[in-house]
Amino acid sequence: MRTFYEFARKADSSLPNLTVKERVPDDIFIHLGLDISKQFDQKEVWTFDYLRLRRNRITHSGGQSKGELAELIRQRGNALQACWTTKLTNGLFGINFQSHDTDNFAKEEVFDLINIWRALTDKIDEIICLKIGKESIILNLQKEFETTNKSKIKMWGDDRSKNKFGTYCKINFDISLSSDELKKVLFNGVVA
Repeated sequence: MRTFYEFARKADSSLPNLTVKERVPDDIFIHLGLDISKQFDQKEVWTFDYLRLRRNRITHSGGQSKGELAELIRQRGNALQACWTTKLTNGLFGINFQSHDTDNFAKEEVFDLINIWRALTDKIDEIICLKIGKESIILNLQKEFETTNKSKIKMWGDDRSKNKFGTYCKINFDISLSSDELKKVLFNGVVA
């Protein structure tokens, strides 16, 4: 999440720096001006809360769930269990959103957490990219590409540099540039 946000900051310098103590993902969404309740379904929002509260429980005190986490488990555990059992391709292996034993993550739960985060971060990535806009992303990637390949660009020539840039965008950021978008790229820090 912090990496996504730093990428967005490169494309939009008006975004504030993210401090270490800020809540992820809540503060990131606030800085980006995104309404989490409109971007994610309710069960995904509950999942963010569950993961944050469970992490805090393990880090700060361990043992049985208490307070907000216990309430979330009691009121939302069944819904979260059903949601992620159907949403994940292979269902859940070990996490039980209804369990009040929250003092650690068992190995089987870690696999589920990785799969859940993967699904959520794919969606977050898409939302952030839509927010900052493809043109800003291309400009930012172009700057990085030029910095990394400064001496090679002249040697490659315009067409080969553009093809390499298109491949760079696809491989590193899964962004496909159309031939029209590639034609607009000028390797002097400006997009035509």
